Amino acid sequence: MITVTSDALERGSPVAKTFIGLLAAHGQSLYRFIYTLLPDPDQAQDVYQECVMALWERFGDYRADEPFLPWAYRFAHFQVLAQRKRNRRRPAQLEDDVLDLLAEVQIEENEQFEAQLRALPGCLERLKQDERRLLQLRYDGGVSLTRIAEETERRADSLYRALHRVRKKLLLCIQRRVATEGLP
Repeated sequence: MITVTSDALERGSPVAKTFIGLLAAHGQSLYRFIYTLLPDPDQAQDVYQECVMALWERFGDYRADEPFLPWAYRFAHFQVLAQRKRNRRRPAQLEDDVLDLLAEVQIEENEQFEAQLRALPGCLERLKQDERRLLQLRYDGGVSLTRIAEETERRADSLYRALHRVRKKLLLCIQRRVATEGLP
């Protein structure tokens, strides 16, 4: 992945700053898209780099009033197809029409995932403090439920049920927010 330092942004032109900002915000989604279509990590990384170069070369064609990610996905799809042509001699490749279908599905799923990620912070804010704390202990710290139970002096099975309820509450909130905002 390309990492961007604040120093590089300060020295860059406004166009470069815009491009780097969009890439920083959406680079992981773009890589996930490529990796889904081309599951060899080394090839996916190479294609990602080629895609970034192609995006930069054609960035003058990008319309700022359109979402960046779908535009970038089209470039990535073509880069994946080009990589597949180079790999023709390798066995067990999917047919191009199957790959096209996979790309379409992946774009839709990535858009849904991005919408859910945008809804997550607001939904986390709506949780009670003890619910957020339970999620933080479990997922930020990677602490096992058994250990959390020991630290909080609660039974593991009741803690598991509480965590299940909080996750369900969070999921319902995210689904409602995505649905009400008309996001994919």
